[in-house]
Amino acid sequence: MDELKEKPKGRGARASSRPLLSRDSTSLSRVPITANSKLKTEIEELMHCLHLLLQVSNAPIIQLDEALEEVATEAILAFLQAHKTLTSAHVAAYSSLNCVLNTVSANKIKLAGSIAKEIPRLIGRPWESKPGPALKEEMLISLMYSLPHLSAYIKELNDEHDEEKLENIREGLDNLLETFMKEYAESGGKITAEQLQLDDIDFPDPSIPVDIIRSPLTLSSFSLRADDSTRPEVAWMILQIIAMMVSMLDTNISNQRSVDAMDTEDSEVDDELAESENRRKRRRKSKRLEIQSRFNQILQQAGSYAPRLKTVALQLIPFLLEERITRPGKPLSVSEWRRIMADLSLIASEDSTANSSWAILGIARSVAP
Repeated sequence: MDELKEKPKGRGARASSRPLLSRDSTSLSRVPITANSKLKTEIEELMHCLHLLLQVSNAPIIQLDEALEEVATEAILAFLQAHKTLTSAHVAAYSSLNCVLNTVSANKIKLAGSIAKEIPRLIGRPWESKPGPALKEEMLISLMYSLPHLSAYIKELNDEHDEEKLENIREGLDNLLETFMKEYAESGGKITAEQLQLDDIDFPDPSIPVDIIRSPLTLSSFSLRADDSTRPEVAWMILQIIAMMVSMLDTNISNQRSVDAMDTEDSEVDDELAESENRRKRRRKSKRLEIQSRFNQILQQAGSYAPRLKTVALQLIPFLLEERITRPGKPLSVSEWRRIMADLSLIASEDSTANSSWAILGIARSVAP
């Protein structure tokens, strides 16, 4: 019977007797949270209460005989899925979710992965509504926690050849990437306060090893200048997250090409009944692979005459190169490196100081060890 289970009396109650919230039961996910709902205020207050409980350093998020992290996660995700109008409760909800992710990412991989699968679709629509700085920062933190788990999940789906789930994850990432690119480029091609500026970056001594723990917002060729303002940190995180999503999507495309090649070889020995199904699958894969890799698209945009696209692409190139050069996956080929160097060298000679400077930073990253 799907209903909220009550905790029995007594000090010896076990975890199985705790109240459990399930999206398939009569829980928060089934509550119609509308402007006229009597529960709207109470549910928003619940998010603030969860935030106060989870943000303390000794919060019992993980207990051997408890399931607080699962109960809290169910409540938070149900609220974010149902409540579309952004309020201060969303800041509390995402901050609470980040407290859980911070704890379970290394201790409960399965739970962290299940949360990560929901994050891209949860963030997409609110991001289009231009959230305030506090909410935007919490959303970015959620993504930073989630993307490594999503990358591992995509690899798992590739190994299992689960096309349906893979396509669903890819679509969510693709839509979120488009939203981030559009929002970041909405300045008409000019470097605004919302974007990363050349004055925001610093060039550390290359002879001194980079301490990633003390300076996490760092690339091999430059880093974020120390500043009390959160604005440049948010801009940096957006560019870094876009680069991570591009890398994940392009790795998936590369893996799908390998699968297609194997399918073509196997089809030679398929019987007549299975051949039609294989052709249908190959057509679906080929349609998806007609899309050029995101990395190459951004390189093309860097040489375009559209100011908005050009600015974003040039800022992204150092972050994309960092992903390609230092992260496991598909390394840069000699032909790709030559093309990047040639394109950026031309842009570096342009009259625009901003464009030429970002092009030089891209060149610096492409030749940095």
